[in-house]
Amino acid sequence: MARTTFLGSISRILPDSVRLRLRSIYHQHILFPPIRFSGPFATWDDAASRAIGYDTNVIFEKTKRAALEVKEGRGVFERDSVVFQSPEYNFPLLSVCQTTAAIHHGELSVMDFGGALGSSYFQNRPLLLGINRIRWSVIEQGSYVEFGNKHISNHELKFYHSISSAAEAASPNLVVASAVLQYLPKPWAILNQLAELDHEMLLLDRMPVISTGPSLIAVQHVPKWIYPASYPCWFFSEQELIDRLGSRYILASATQSKDRIKTSIAPLEYKTYLFLKRGLVPGIATARI
Repeated sequence: MARTTFLGSISRILPDSVRLRLRSIYHQHILFPPIRFSGPFATWDDAASRAIGYDTNVIFEKTKRAALEVKEGRGVFERDSVVFQSPEYNFPLLSVCQTTAAIHHGELSVMDFGGALGSSYFQNRPLLLGINRIRWSVIEQGSYVEFGNKHISNHELKFYHSISSAAEAASPNLVVASAVLQYLPKPWAILNQLAELDHEMLLLDRMPVISTGPSLIAVQHVPKWIYPASYPCWFFSEQELIDRLGSRYILASATQSKDRIKTSIAPLEYKTYLFLKRGLVPGIATARI
């Protein structure tokens, strides 16, 4: 109590700008410390041996409760098992959705790889206006798919176990992978599967990239206020990412996302990439970005 009183007394004599900055630091680094990384490591297995892992059931249960809160109107949307009480729209995703729907005469069919229990759908659905038909197909792990189809799905939102089953059921015209490929031991194999689908646009959202050198493997340490865990992840070489898709896609845009995480391992940025499939979008085959 004495310490709180002392800090309160000090804060009253500080300029507003300094007080606001200290409050921001307190919330970001003390109450809610940020994600941090260690590494790099030579292999995925090496990184995994240095991580404590995570209890998938704990994460699933927390995500499940958060998703139900959103569905029942007690939250606006959920991300990473955290419920948000005010809108925070993903405007790059919304723009691509509207463009895709326009190309397809008012129909939008999104394949959302690793989309949890419909996080992006609920986050952005209020601004998906003027679209005649929406199909949102989430590809996830078994427990998410079973719970999602039983308790979260609606006439627009469905959950699937695999890329092939979602593609067969919904014929996606937009493929989205948001903050998920970096947590897979073999992300390039999954990216190839997504890239081979018959769609015009591929959106890779919140991708951790480095501008120089090869892709790196690190361990991500999650703050305890989210859930206690640490696990391997990739820092992708931006050039390698673009080169791997270059024969089939044209890079339409690369924008820095809101995520800001500092690490001493390498100069890290989070970016959102929009790729257009060559030959499927009229007038884009000779575009230069």
